[in-house]
Amino acid sequence: MAGATGDERHEGTQKWLVKLLRINVLKSQQKQIDKIKRSSKDWYRVQFIVKINAKWMREFIAYNPAEDLARIRVPVLAITGSKDIQVNPRDLTRMSEIVQTDFEYQEVPNVSHILRIEEREPSLSTYKKQARQPMDSRILHLILEWLCKRVDTSAQDERTS
Repeated sequence: MAGATGDERHEGTQKWLVKLLRINVLKSQQKQIDKIKRSSKDWYRVQFIVKINAKWMREFIAYNPAEDLARIRVPVLAITGSKDIQVNPRDLTRMSEIVQTDFEYQEVPNVSHILRIEEREPSLSTYKKQARQPMDSRILHLILEWLCKRVDTSAQDERTS
């Protein structure tokens, strides 16, 4: 979890610069998000370097999945990693309260948003390297176990009918 300045997610020279310049990364990110929200442009330049799709970002920020989650009528398996920095793993508990059907969730230790092992402090900059690695085998095991439970249950239901 990020600290007061959010500089825990940086390493090396980047971390040194953030400390030297006393940059509050979380505050800076929030300022950028607030500017995007107020903007009506389709595209927005962040720090004059990165061009992002501001229209999509505004829609993404405004989207609340609770309504859609409440309408789900099929069994759900939700898996995330303890080092997911894009979706808070605590959201799994909130989802379990909203979804009104068979809902199981798992938080896998030391796994990132892209379901790969993450031994270090999580960072978006590690995704490219992680993507070259196979999905964590615990994820595949959880999916297989979940599917087998449901297949066995439906087979038993058919035999008793």
